[in-house]
Amino acid sequence: MSSGASDSVFENGRAFVEAHFYDGGLRNTVVANSANRPSWAPDFQWVGFRDETRLEGSDIAVEIVKFASSSTSIAWIGVYTHATDAKYGDRNNHAGVGVWLRDYFPHDPEILIDGLGKLLKKLKKGSLDDFTNASNKFVRGFLDRIISPYVQLAAPLDGLPPATGQTFSTVSYFVPKDDKVDSRLNDLFYRAFFLHPNADGASRMLIHVSEFDRTSGFVSHQSEGFDSDLVKLLPTAFGDQAREIERLAVQRTTLDKELYNLDIKVDALHGERDALLSKLDAASQEHEEFKKSIEDNDELKRFAAIHGGVSKLQQTTEEILRIIPELQRGIVKEVHSELNRIAKYNQQSPSFVGATTNRHPARDNTRPSDPDKVRDWPHIIFLAIFTLVIIFVVIGAGFLLNHLMD
Repeated sequence: MSSGASDSVFENGRAFVEAHFYDGGLRNTVVANSANRPSWAPDFQWVGFRDETRLEGSDIAVEIVKFASSSTSIAWIGVYTHATDAKYGDRNNHAGVGVWLRDYFPHDPEILIDGLGKLLKKLKKGSLDDFTNASNKFVRGFLDRIISPYVQLAAPLDGLPPATGQTFSTVSYFVPKDDKVDSRLNDLFYRAFFLHPNADGASRMLIHVSEFDRTSGFVSHQSEGFDSDLVKLLPTAFGDQAREIERLAVQRTTLDKELYNLDIKVDALHGERDALLSKLDAASQEHEEFKKSIEDNDELKRFAAIHGGVSKLQQTTEEILRIIPELQRGIVKEVHSELNRIAKYNQQSPSFVGATTNRHPARDNTRPSDPDKVRDWPHIIFLAIFTLVIIFVVIGAGFLLNHLMD
């Protein structure tokens, strides 16, 4: 992998260095290509040496922890040695330097351990500036050469199962510090990332490297047979993968058929949609043509004018029909009034008394004629004629209205 800045894992934010040390309590410092600690990494207290064993002299403890988050593989690799608290002195404390990797793993573990060990010496001298400068040189100049992209494989090539939270179990190994320490450490690293160590689901591997016997509480690891163990597992792994590929092929065939049927249904729906759109266009065109025919048709215009006149005539007729009962009541009232007045006049006519021997009574020439009596009959005749005219007008209007409506 190229070590250029454009391809640098550190520059791309997929790796950073973190240190643990004691200065009046546990502290940490980060060397990253950003002002803040990258958010994809778990809290620094989720990892770290927990004083599972006593670190003396040149002893080191190597910690490997795997995490999984949003289909991303995260790994922490730390190296720890004995150290003193900068404020409280030697209280059997420790200090450590590690690297966080996102979707990468070390293909040269011994070089990584050696580089982290040198950074740890800088840290223990107490100068954080020197430590930061050395860490920047290491991640920019060497880290990309000793790591490779990593993808979590399926069992039995999955290595340590990734932790999903802060609580996880640990598998511990002891490696004697002799001339084979590097090859044994490489062996354990490869197993942590690719061969499950049969550690009851442990997501953390702790390796104690010492020239003293530290086998108590640890599994002594003398093997360098990662290659042979891998070869033994390959037939099983490839067989499982072949069966999985076959299952996926069957599933793909089924999905292809479903997709084909879905395409047919979609095509049918598109055809129905196009037919409906054609009908809609035809209906819209007919509507426009009908509107234009109405605007250009003289007969329809005349019908509209007649209909308007008929509506006005109908309103006038309704008004006349509403008034007729009132006129009739007025005429009847006038007639009754005239009849009552005539009857009253007859009752007031003079009696004839025979004063002579003549058979006919003498005419009273002294009574003047009644002027109201002379005017009564023309008034009655006028009212009667007016009533007849109104009736004929109503009948004629009704006849004309029915004729126009037909």
